[in-house]
Amino acid sequence: MNTKTETVTEPIRSFLKTANERTTEFTKELQTRSSELGKEARTRGENIVGEAVSLTRDTVFGFESAVLDGIGRALDQAIERAPEADLLTTARKRIVELKKEATKRAKKLPLPDYDKMSAKAIIDAIQNLSFTKRRILANYERDHKARKTVLQALGL
Repeated sequence: MNTKTETVTEPIRSFLKTANERTTEFTKELQTRSSELGKEARTRGENIVGEAVSLTRDTVFGFESAVLDGIGRALDQAIERAPEADLLTTARKRIVELKKEATKRAKKLPLPDYDKMSAKAIIDAIQNLSFTKRRILANYERDHKARKTVLQALGL
């Protein structure tokens, strides 16, 4: 080759070499990012499924709770009209028990020993919980101790 041709082709070869290196780097970065996005999508998918299951469970619990509350109110009215009816009082107590059982069954609490925890311990423990888990705790807290500080920290 003559010097003029070498003078022209050398910058082109250099450019092509650099372009090839950058393309290789970009391809590796793209593969890494695609893998990360795939993992993130799977995690989000799992979270969405978890949210759907939780919402379904919450909906069933809400319905069961509403039915039990309605029966409880009806029994309260009946007891007011006939306070001597022991059967009504017994039935009302059983409705309260059923509601507590439904709450425990439907709401497996995300924090073990929740009922034994202080408000401060709960507030510290809830920082990294998902929205759904915080909502479960808020519903449970409202139905049981109803501590204002805990409900405020749950932010629901």
